[in-house]
Amino acid sequence: MKIVVLIKSVPDTASLLQLTVDNKSILTDQLEYIMNPYDEFALEEAVLLKKSVGGEIITVSLGDKQSVKCIRQSLAVGADTSIWIRTSASIHLTAYKVAKIMAPVIRELAPDVIFAGKQAIDDDAAQVPERIAELLDMPHVSSITSFSLKDRNVMVDRQVEGGQYRMETTLPAMFTTEKGLNVPRYPKLMDILNAKKKQIREIIMDDMGDQDCSLKPGLETILMVLQKQKRAAMIIAGEPSEQVGKLVPLLRTEGIL
Repeated sequence: MKIVVLIKSVPDTASLLQLTVDNKSILTDQLEYIMNPYDEFALEEAVLLKKSVGGEIITVSLGDKQSVKCIRQSLAVGADTSIWIRTSASIHLTAYKVAKIMAPVIRELAPDVIFAGKQAIDDDAAQVPERIAELLDMPHVSSITSFSLKDRNVMVDRQVEGGQYRMETTLPAMFTTEKGLNVPRYPKLMDILNAKKKQIREIIMDDMGDQDCSLKPGLETILMVLQKQKRAAMIIAGEPSEQVGKLVPLLRTEGIL
C-alpha cells in the first residue's frame, strides 16, 4: 500500500513575532519552525497503517528551506522517502495555488491513502487537502478521530457538535486528521541518525511549469498588525456611575473604542 502524508513547516506558536519595517511581513530570521501539529497525527496514522498492512510512506511538503527540518523529522518518525517542492521564502501562495502545484506531484505517486492535518496553525485555512482531493477526483473526509481499514473499505468517525458522524468510503481516498486520533511518537536517536540516509526528492517549483496555475503569489498584504502581548490592569474605585465616567475616557484613549 502506498501512503502519502502532506506535511507543512510552521512557526512555533511560542515564537515572539516581529514585523518588518514596512509592516507587511513577519521577520523570520529568529523564528523556530516545527512540523504542523495536526500533521503529526496524520503521520502517526500512516505509520500505524503501514505496520498493519505493509507498504511505504511518502511525505510531501511545499515550502522554502525551513521545510527541511520538518521533512527530516517525518523520515525519523517512519516515512520511507520524502518529496520537497521547494519554493521561495518571499512567495505567499493561496490555498488554491498550493493545491494546484501539489496535486500533479501526488497524482504521479498514485497513492492508495493520503493523510494530512485538518489545518495548518499558521494560516488556519483548512483548505489544501480537500482541494487536492477534488483535483485528484478522490473521496475525502475531514477531521477524522478514528480510522479502520478492511480490504479497500475505510470506516472513520468525524466529530461534530453534539456527536459524531460515522462514514464509510473506499480507497483511494484523502483523510484529514484531528487531535485525539492517536498519540504521535517521538523519534529515537537512532531513527534521527538513520533519517539522514533516507532520500529526499527535491522539486524546484519554478521548474514545474505553471500547471494551469500562475506561480505569482496571488495575495497582496496591505498591512500587518501584531496583537497586544500585554494587557494593562487597573482598579477603578467609586460608585458604579463614577466608575463608568472614569472608564469610558480610558477606553477611548487606549484605542479600544
